[in-house]
Amino acid sequence: MAKVKENQQNASRFDGSMLGYLGINLLAVLISVVTVTIGAPWAFCMVYRWQAKHTQINGKRLVFDGKGIQLFGTFLKWLLLTVITVGIFALWIPVKSENWRVKHTHFDEPEQSAEEKPAQVAQTAPMQGYNGQPLQPMQFAQPVQFAQPVQLPPVNGAQGLPQGLPQPLFPLPPFPCPPCYTQPQTQPKEKDNQQTK
Repeated sequence: MAKVKENQQNASRFDGSMLGYLGINLLAVLISVVTVTIGAPWAFCMVYRWQAKHTQINGKRLVFDGKGIQLFGTFLKWLLLTVITVGIFALWIPVKSENWRVKHTHFDEPEQSAEEKPAQVAQTAPMQGYNGQPLQPMQFAQPVQFAQPVQLPPVNGAQGLPQGLPQPLFPLPPFPCPPCYTQPQTQPKEKDNQQTK
């Protein structure tokens, strides 16, 4: 008995009535005729939604979430392609329409809260060449120490460029030289005194 009940719960069936089917299709035709086929996408979505609501597959209800405005834009695109291809694209429209309908049909599953959702374990790629031994901390090289301070090249005037480099093709604006490039210009005071005399 329990097996029969379980099979009935997981059965696939359509539980819509004949009157409901007839009524929804007549309403869709009426909407399409009154709006001169402009409302046809909304009518189609209404029929698709009703069909999905009354369809059960393996015990799970279907839901159609397509919107009429989405189908209207798709219809315009198909109409343009049909005109461009001189009617050849019209052969693909039924298949494209069915593809769009199925793409917007899903199982009606209640949304799970954060507590009910199973925790997803992050999968990491396996390490190449790992032998299973504990990893050792990385050792860095000792900092380089110079026996003598580094001498920077002399600065070329106001441009602030080291001497020996080719001069630029355009004049550079004057800017103060960074302290690391400047070298103190010391002249003995005796020479200054001799020149003034």
